[in-house]
Amino acid sequence: MIKRIFYLLSISVIVVLFAGCATVVVPQQTFSAQTKLSSAVELNAVSTQTKTIYLIWQNNTSINNTLKSQIRSSITQKGYQFVADQSKAQFLLQISLLQIGLADPDQLQTLLNSDYGDALLTLLPITIPQVTSADTSADTINISGLIPVMLLDMQVSEKVGAGQTTGWNRYQTRVITRSPQPNIMFDQVKSAMNQSVVDAIVKIFN
Repeated sequence: MIKRIFYLLSISVIVVLFAGCATVVVPQQTFSAQTKLSSAVELNAVSTQTKTIYLIWQNNTSINNTLKSQIRSSITQKGYQFVADQSKAQFLLQISLLQIGLADPDQLQTLLNSDYGDALLTLLPITIPQVTSADTSADTINISGLIPVMLLDMQVSEKVGAGQTTGWNRYQTRVITRSPQPNIMFDQVKSAMNQSVVDAIVKIFN
């Protein structure tokens, strides 16, 4: 009887110890983004030997962004090669990162209807600390009702013909990326927005 009591007590102690060491995992919130092209870009399928791209990248913002390297890496994974000599490229890919900022609903609708080369709106900068409460100061922005957006202009030129008759088919489009919901700080949705842009651009290349 004494042995049985001791055995039960031992099991109870072990259970308590394991319970005390248990870790509760709280799932992190995930964020998404949506990207729209103002005009469709449809390129011809090309052979493996002519999957060459010359990239011209321009960042017109003051914000460091990994988009350029992400785009290059993802397109390379589809079998394309980036070349340093424009004359050896089948495609010219020109991308300008125009704006990253916070838009109100009215501005967002205007942005979604904008096209390549259209004038830019004045967006609230993301470089100022963002808060979700009404306790703002001159050094912060209350993001209630505001939506993070990213704008790029892109031109894709496809070489056609051969020899003396070589020319280029050019496609121009504005890339508009946004958070699907307001009241989100840019840093929270930055990774999702970058990936959404990359996916939209990479999909163009067959």
